[in-house]
Amino acid sequence: MSFKYHDVQTIAKRVAAGREINRLEDDVIIPFPSSWDRSMVMETFRVGGANAILAWQSKGYERGALHLYRDEEGSVIYGILRMDHATENKQVLPLRATRVVGCNPSLEVKAITAPRPLYGLDVLANRPSASVIVVEGEKAADAGRLMFPDHAVITWPGGAQGLGQVDLRALKDRDITIWPDNDASGHEAAEKLVALLNDVGVAQLRIVQVPDYFPQKWDVADPMPEQIDA
Repeated sequence: MSFKYHDVQTIAKRVAAGREINRLEDDVIIPFPSSWDRSMVMETFRVGGANAILAWQSKGYERGALHLYRDEEGSVIYGILRMDHATENKQVLPLRATRVVGCNPSLEVKAITAPRPLYGLDVLANRPSASVIVVEGEKAADAGRLMFPDHAVITWPGGAQGLGQVDLRALKDRDITIWPDNDASGHEAAEKLVALLNDVGVAQLRIVQVPDYFPQKWDVADPMPEQIDA
């Protein structure tokens, strides 16, 4: 079940409120400290954060891409660290900035509370009239931005199960194309997303029909398959 928008602040208001409260109280830091660059983010883990990575590495996972969720002005709100395995499904670790008063800010592996931001709020803000492509997963979104430079390609955190916890209001009145992963979960997520976007109110809404000959689980980050004639 998704939250009701009249009960929650916008992401922008949460960022503004976070800047004030983090001067005074122990809390999640939204946005990340402006002094943190990408390398700094991975150097500021608490012991718990470092242990979470080591635990997955002990199971054969390797640290993959770090995806940073930004607000409309480009400030970092949230992070997702991808952990990859040669034979097992990927794992994604949510990263949030926290601070105990009197101590330096640090990272921990824990999701921020809902509503969570879209991956690409800065992209949407920089392309206010561009058509939007919504894919599933940060890796697919990054690949889609290279494939479709004239579009705003975005995603959301948490996969199909996280859709009800995401603030979609930045998509109001936009022209939206949903490009689902080619599996049952991907199509289920697309259907759920259609219902949520209709509630938000978008200008146009369509779903890409992935061809039958595409492999199971194919997404925009994968190589484009060639059709095999029967």
